[in-house]
Amino acid sequence: MNRRTFFKALLALFAGAHLPASAKPKAEPKHIFIQRSPIAGAQYYDAPLIDALAKHNDKLTLQREPHNPHDKRAIALYWHSHKIGYIPRRENRIIAQMMDAGEHLQARLAIVSTAYPQWADWEVDVEVVG
Repeated sequence: MNRRTFFKALLALFAGAHLPASAKPKAEPKHIFIQRSPIAGAQYYDAPLIDALAKHNDKLTLQREPHNPHDKRAIALYWHSHKIGYIPRRENRIIAQMMDAGEHLQARLAIVSTAYPQWADWEVDVEVVG
């Protein structure tokens, strides 16, 4: 590297470090896959009602229910405002601990079956977003 190339690189580095925040490229958030789980209790909630509407990769909301009388680590799943079931009890320990620790988790509908009823085969992917 000659002197001219060095100074150009140094100037570009200095100029890039002092760009306004709006001019700097934003880093994409990292998604770290945690687990794929079936949806427990779907038949008791709104899953049958939204069977024809939900699609693969739809975002789901995770909501902790620490006062749930059946499971102190309960994590309910919502599609828009419709409760569609829970992360199964045997698979919710780590996710509940992460949510309680303030981790930002995201869930998506992973499997949408073509069989009838479709909701019987739904699965959910859970990821950490950071």
